[in-house]
Amino acid sequence: MNTPSIPAAPKQPDLSGSDLLRTDHAGLHPLPPNISSIRTAAAEAGLLCIHIDLSSCTNKPRLLAQFARSLQFPHWFGHNWDALADCLGDLAWLPAPGYVLILEHTAALRARDADSFATVLDILGETVTRWADAALPFWVFVDGDGGKPHP
Repeated sequence: MNTPSIPAAPKQPDLSGSDLLRTDHAGLHPLPPNISSIRTAAAEAGLLCIHIDLSSCTNKPRLLAQFARSLQFPHWFGHNWDALADCLGDLAWLPAPGYVLILEHTAALRARDADSFATVLDILGETVTRWADAALPFWVFVDGDGGKPHP
């Protein structure tokens, strides 16, 4: 089985606050070595930056639970893929002019449940498009060698 990788984003960001405001540049990107540069750029742009540590996630239930914790999902979150997509596409409880997610420590999930990792990447990619249609930037930075965009 191939390890899932992040689909090519429209453009690699220059990690300035102004670039993070562009929905045409938003997407799934590999995590750069300097995470603080993402946090700084998100703060400059006024975007909500959320760190999601996936080190304890080795399967779908743990992955969904970590997303729910990190993003403070409402009590009605159903802990399934559709509910994840619904919550990511709403975020009314975390109002912001845009969002930056940093996914770190993905190796265990990639190794033990590659299908769930691929599914969450698909959902995040769809979420980027939904938020862009609403003129709000939604960025996702993912660590690991599978995080390299396709040429």
